[in-house]
Amino acid sequence: MICNSTALEILNKAKLKLGLSLMTIVLLSACGGSGDSSSSASTGSPTLNLYAAFEKKTIEGSSISGTISGYCQGNRVWTLGATSSGTTLNGKTPALIQKEYELDNLVANSNAFCTNFYSSNNISTVKATNYYDPNTIVPISNGSNPPTTIYQNQIPLPTSVTAGSSGNWFNTLSIADGKIPAATSTQTWAVTADSSTTLTLITNNKAYTTAGNELLFNQTTWYRINSDNTLTSIRKNIQVTPLGVFVFSGGTITVRGDQNVDEVYQQSFSSPTLNLNAAYTTWIKGGSSITGTIFGYCQGTRQQSLTATVSGQTLSGAAALITYETDTDSVPASSNAFCKSLYSGTTSTPYYFNPTNVTPISSGATKNGYPLGFVWSNQVAPPSSVTAGASGTLGTHVNYISNPSDPSGPTIIDQYGSRTWNIIADTPTTLQFITTDISKVNGTDVIVYTSIKNYRLNADNTLTALYKELQASPLATKDGYQSIYETYKQ
Repeated sequence: MICNSTALEILNKAKLKLGLSLMTIVLLSACGGSGDSSSSASTGSPTLNLYAAFEKKTIEGSSISGTISGYCQGNRVWTLGATSSGTTLNGKTPALIQKEYELDNLVANSNAFCTNFYSSNNISTVKATNYYDPNTIVPISNGSNPPTTIYQNQIPLPTSVTAGSSGNWFNTLSIADGKIPAATSTQTWAVTADSSTTLTLITNNKAYTTAGNELLFNQTTWYRINSDNTLTSIRKNIQVTPLGVFVFSGGTITVRGDQNVDEVYQQSFSSPTLNLNAAYTTWIKGGSSITGTIFGYCQGTRQQSLTATVSGQTLSGAAALITYETDTDSVPASSNAFCKSLYSGTTSTPYYFNPTNVTPISSGATKNGYPLGFVWSNQVAPPSSVTAGASGTLGTHVNYISNPSDPSGPTIIDQYGSRTWNIIADTPTTLQFITTDISKVNGTDVIVYTSIKNYRLNADNTLTALYKELQASPLATKDGYQSIYETYKQ
């Protein structure tokens, strides 16, 4: 946990003015790739022009509206004007110049963090002015004196990407009071499967304090790269650390654990109503098989199969449907210890489900007469009728381990978490079904990992696995906050 004295030092000495304006200046901020250049691994998806898609969205401008949920509640309109040619504020550096506008409407009695975060109340007022290199369309510093945000290590987006492509884009250094380095951020991008003609672009922006290199927030944004090389905004998640909440609330809010804010953007079509329960039940009972590429912090390939369920019992004798998951993973011999442990060759694991509603149930494993491993509770089967905007919780879980101080005694809770789901717009005939698993350290609420898996809910009420994103904390990686992606062959 970060003590408030660290945050107060940032506020009082550096007078941190980063805010979350970085997230609007950086339209396509990302993290999760590794290395300084893009990488690519084909998975049967199309090859599209990411550079052209971003160039068109930047030069022509765009406008999106959406709902805000999670730690903050409300709705938002965000408009980026078409660019004009000119120079940065120093009058010398050629630039494409873009005006940015925003209108935020929060629910009554929103807290100080949310009102500072979403503070624009007039769509006609320029919120920010953004500058881009005319030749490469990378964001550049505004040329102010003294400086505010300095862009560094920019790499133009590539003209050819497919599922499995990833790379760095740029870094930023934010300056407070014209001289005090207050925060840094890293932006990279990753591309995953979507359909036979489109791709998903996932971008991530991690912002850190320069004093102590403490994480402030971790923002992930999803776009569709269309077959005509244009971009469609889908959704955004902002995971804000306790330090971030404290800083951006002006030092007025202290929380335990990270807070999540979600934005889901309105699409130009009406979404269908489909049967999630039927699709989920068929996916579990019927078994499945996927082949994918691992990229980001870890690199390699994965084959995963789930057998059709059979009737049986848990280890404690409870009636259950049982499926066996077999993973065959391959990572380079030079991979770090975390990646080798996460993707550890060939493994086979049984999973247990309630025979009636097919929700996950505990294996029934025990040690010394006490529960061991994952124990599920509060399970709820997905509903039979869903459309865009639906959400729920599949269940909550705790993980019991042997007590190192008393191996022959009761087991202890090591981590706890939940598996939630939400439905977002996809196409006029399909929806996207997204599951999010979060695991936290028991007693501290510190996140160990967040696992996000995207499926397409098809018109015939079946599921197609698209991709997975694993956000691992330093507790898991021992190497800072890292993102790992799996994109599945379509």
